[in-house]
Amino acid sequence: MGAAYTTGKSFEEMHSPGVTIVFEDLLVPLILALSCDAEGSFQLTEIMNWLEEASADSDVANAIAVTVCESLITTHVSKIEAIYPYMGKRVRDMCIMQFSENHISKATKRIFWSRLAILVQILREFLALHPEKTSLARRARRFTE
Repeated sequence: MGAAYTTGKSFEEMHSPGVTIVFEDLLVPLILALSCDAEGSFQLTEIMNWLEEASADSDVANAIAVTVCESLITTHVSKIEAIYPYMGKRVRDMCIMQFSENHISKATKRIFWSRLAILVQILREFLALHPEKTSLARRARRFTE
């Protein structure tokens, strides 16, 4: 793996489907398997050290955050406790960032949609009480129907 990092791949190359497949579809399952195997701790340490070193490059860090960290946080959160001690500071910080973004965005979406539903209901009630506001009603129908 170290050889792939040291080849000096560009940002576009790091976000190619091949990199995503290697990181998300091959590396994450390997990390998960090694985290469950007491004999795999040396290999897990080596992989996490490599990820930490590779994440010093911002383009590579973005690829790691989106493929490895996001996958661990969104799909394999129950395994984080076993993997966390092997993570370096940068990888931990990326996992925390991914956790924040995923959970905040879902909460924000829920708040937005619940408030939007209330506003639509208020607008409908207002228009029912004031049918003379036809131009407002025409404009509002585009958003409420």
